[in-house]
Amino acid sequence: MFNSKAVLIAGSLFLLTACGGAADKVGDLKDKASQVQDLAGQAGKAKDLLANAGPLKDKVFGMKDTVSQTLTAVKSGDFSTAQENFGTLQQSWQEIEGDIKNISADGHDKIQTGIDSVATDLNADNPNGDQIAENLSGITNSIGGLTGESTDAIGGAELSDSDNSVTSNLNAMKSSLADTTAAVESSDFGTAQTTFADARQSWFKFGGSVKQASADTYQSIDDGVKTINGALNGAEPAQDALLDDLGSLSQSLDDVTP
Repeated sequence: MFNSKAVLIAGSLFLLTACGGAADKVGDLKDKASQVQDLAGQAGKAKDLLANAGPLKDKVFGMKDTVSQTLTAVKSGDFSTAQENFGTLQQSWQEIEGDIKNISADGHDKIQTGIDSVATDLNADNPNGDQIAENLSGITNSIGGLTGESTDAIGGAELSDSDNSVTSNLNAMKSSLADTTAAVESSDFGTAQTTFADARQSWFKFGGSVKQASADTYQSIDDGVKTINGALNGAEPAQDALLDDLGSLSQSLDDVTP
């Protein structure tokens, strides 16, 4: 016998089941939308915090310049210079990674992964330049995610990115060079090494910006930095030659106009 009540109950159960499935899908979509919104909020928070972070922002831009210098060395096949520049990058990262992690755990992890990969590749017996360049570009993109910049802006390191930072680091380098010159004149090469290390750190922070503005000026300064650093770390630094090189480097810095 046809049971109309059974049909109605079965139909009701079917509708409830269908509605329940749709509700689950809607719930999943809402969860995914919420996750996307959270990530966007974190990115916005990171950008806003860095925009007002003062010294931290300068250090992040300094890392950006050092990545650019490392990439240039890798592309030219100069892995020795690339290792030197990358060592500076690792040191800078150690100083700020805790602060970056507090701002954006995801951004921190991406940069850390890239740094670990490049460090391993650079220490290989036969470094793969293409792979290293790709990983360096990944670090650049990760830094861009923190600062809200495009990849092109980061790679180019335009002076307009942080004019105040360029001026500050330029003046700091000039001051350190003056201290180095005074130490060399007194034959205090230990102090000269220390003050020139400060000058190099300043150079690493804004050298990429100088290169974008003038490749010739960048090359002149960078060559001078390498020559003086090598001489100061030699067994018997030549005082007169060092003073000449320090004078030439100071003159080259006068060509930098932020």
